[in-house]
Formats: sequence, structure tokens, C-alpha cells
Amino acid sequence: MVYVVLLPSGQQLSLENHGHQTTLTLSQQQTGQQQSQRNSFGTGAWVVPPKVFQTAQGAIARFETAQGVFQVQIVGSAMAAIAPSPIADATEMPLQEISAPESLGMQPMQPMQPMQPMQPLEPLAPMSMSMGNLEMHLNPPPPEPDRPAVNLPSSGRSPVAQRFCTQCGEPVETGDRFCGACGHPLRSPT
Repeated sequence: MVYVVLLPSGQQLSLENHGHQTTLTLSQQQTGQQQSQRNSFGTGAWVVPPKVFQTAQGAIARFETAQGVFQVQIVGSAMAAIAPSPIADATEMPLQEISAPESLGMQPMQPMQPMQPMQPLEPLAPMSMSMGNLEMHLNPPPPEPDRPAVNLPSSGRSPVAQRFCTQCGEPVETGDRFCGACGHPLRSPT
């Protein structure tokens, strides 16, 4: 059960007990906005409904449990547990008992609609990126006809790995000391 009381300051105080925890929620609505503060106290299970008293400083909520009496003082928007003591010069405020969160002004959450499957993506247009002698292609276009394929000699020996210029990426011969395309000095194979 949830108990609600409207405090003289215009704030609404709700009191809930779940097992050994008591939760106090202080909420206030102002133009276009709602502010709330929630505190939880380990009081134990209530044996009787709570009571709220109006005092000169604010309010005091009193809870009777199997473990004893607990009191929480509410001043402005601050809540603090205080030592149980007789409450003098205070007026008991009427509590309203409610059972559903809708009564607190909250609407139940609507269930989410299931997500629809995504439509397949269109194929990407060919893209290329080059930086220095490195080139990367996504969905590469067919090979350019003006660039001849590298053919390795067809001798009885195992093929020799083709060398390329480290500057421009053009093929170079094994004995070349400089790239024929860009003139970059080549390292000799070791």
C-alpha cells in the first residue's frame, strides 16, 4: 500500500513499505516541471499504518514496526531520520491510502511495439582511397586496361617475388637501384 498526504508547503508526500524498507517520496509540481526526491529508510515492516504530523518546522512521519518506532522529519525538501520522541504541538494530517501508481499521477508505461526488420541495404558505390603508395578499394572497379599485369618468368626455377617501389608502388626490376617511374632510391634485396 501507498499512503499520500498533501503538506501545507504544497508538496505531496508518499509513504511506501516494501519488506524492511520504507520509501518516502516528496514531489512538487511547478509551472511546466515536476521535482521529486526519494529517500529510503530501513525501518522494518509496518505493524500499523503510518502517521504524519504537521509541526512548526515542517512535518514528521511516524512508523510503528516490530523493531520499534521510527520517525522521519521533513523540512522543506530535506528528509532525515530522527530519534523517536513524543510529538508535541503537532497536528495529525489525514493520509489517503492508494494502491496503484496511477493514483500518484503517473501513467503506466505502454508496451513497446516490436521492431520491424530492416530492409536490405543497396550495394555501395565503388570507393577508393590512396595514401602515398597504398591503395584501398571497396567494391573495386575492374582492372584498368592500360596497366599491364605483372607476369613472372616461366622458367624451370621457382618464381622470383616481384619487387615494387616503396614510394609510388610501381613494379621495379630486381637489379634496379632507382624507380623508373618516380626516381626514388631502392634498397637492394638482402
